[in-house]
Amino acid sequence: MSKMSELATALDEMTEVGRTLITCGESLLKAAANVRDCFTEDTPAAAEEPAPVTEPAAETPAPKAYTKEEVRAILADLSQNGFRNEAKALVRKYSDGGSLTDIDPAKYPDLVAEAEALTYLIKFQQAYNASARYINVIDEMLEHVIERLG
Repeated sequence: MSKMSELATALDEMTEVGRTLITCGESLLKAAANVRDCFTEDTPAAAEEPAPVTEPAAETPAPKAYTKEEVRAILADLSQNGFRNEAKALVRKYSDGGSLTDIDPAKYPDLVAEAEALTYLIKFQQAYNASARYINVIDEMLEHVIERLG
């Protein structure tokens, strides 16, 4: 099987999976709308019941106060995972002089939030790569079986 035909097959399979995911998402949206309708439907009995007592909203917790060492450790982890330029760009974005010591400690939570988003990106990228390797192994196994049977 040539590389181009393998690529075409993989793209066809990816397209089919995408269509299936779209169909699944549409079904979930319809189900959510049906559940919403069940709970928002006005009935005469519901109009006679007293309104439920609502509790006061809980206060949102204050953002965690990070130390410079904690921020430095998070950025170092990003750099070690191949996002060195992105970590430097975050430091430049939040500092005046381009150094971690120039960043106002009040901006640490925002900086950490963006760094955590990059950390999630790393995790998803690694999961994607693992999935791709798994699919390649399955493809090679199937190709081997087909060659032996064919």
